[in-house]
Amino acid sequence: MDFFSNILGQGKGANAAISQGDTQFEAGNYAEAVKNFEKVLRADPENGPARLSLGLALARLGRDEEATEWLKKALDVSPGDAGVLHVLGRVLARTGDYKEAAECFAAIVEKKPTDTDAWYWRGDMLDRLGQYAGAAEAYTRALNENAGDAVLQEKLGRALEREGAYREAAISFEKILRVNPENDDILARKGVALLHQGDCSGAIATFDRMLAGDPHNLEALYGKARALEHLGHFQDAADCYRMITATDPGNTSALHHQGSLLLRSGRYAEAIECFDRVVLADPDDAVARYSLGLIYDTLGLYD
Repeated sequence: MDFFSNILGQGKGANAAISQGDTQFEAGNYAEAVKNFEKVLRADPENGPARLSLGLALARLGRDEEATEWLKKALDVSPGDAGVLHVLGRVLARTGDYKEAAECFAAIVEKKPTDTDAWYWRGDMLDRLGQYAGAAEAYTRALNENAGDAVLQEKLGRALEREGAYREAAISFEKILRVNPENDDILARKGVALLHQGDCSGAIATFDRMLAGDPHNLEALYGKARALEHLGHFQDAADCYRMITATDPGNTSALHHQGSLLLRSGRYAEAIECFDRVVLADPDDAVARYSLGLIYDTLGLYD
């Protein structure tokens, strides 16, 4: 039984007149259920269970604006009801009203701080609103109740990443890697977080873990090249770009980087080869032509 059906079940027996609508709902006949609940409400407009049931049935039909209206009316009868707030929050999320949805889940956790599901949903809504610090706090609270949840841990890491809290993001990603050490996406995210944090050596070690499984992993090669360049290891960084261009020979951007790093390393002949390949692909590339001119000038080759 899914979430909406579980919530519907809370009203069973509260009013015999809506039992037929409940039966239709459980059979998947949502349009008929709506008609039945509307009939009940015409006779008894203040019937809380019928308001809730109508909202749920409308939500099943994708009539989210109407569902929201009736779920709010159900809350008028039962203020603070966690079940109604849960479903209202989810329906509001579907409509894109993340702010009000987040408020629904906040109301739940205010009364029940251990509600992991509500914390998760609040985090997700704040994430969508760009409120990453609040999202990270919500995911952390959810993890307090469910420490082994890899989905929550990744959600937390990504929120911290977006917030710019790279140290904490790297720690969060490492917790996932302890369970799943070969998760390349998480390895890449940890490596980038370490790079942003300024831990270039840690980033290189992380990207090397990816390359141990796949020496031609482009994401790892790019990340390692950036870290090596930050450390001033220009030749080693150029070697990473050499691996990239070997895999993707037409990648003129990587050839540019490779040539520039070789130039900074004093390996002029190899740098010329890189820029020649760029010019061959795009004769109008002014930067590559300028770099070639600079090398020839350095070498005293003026003809």
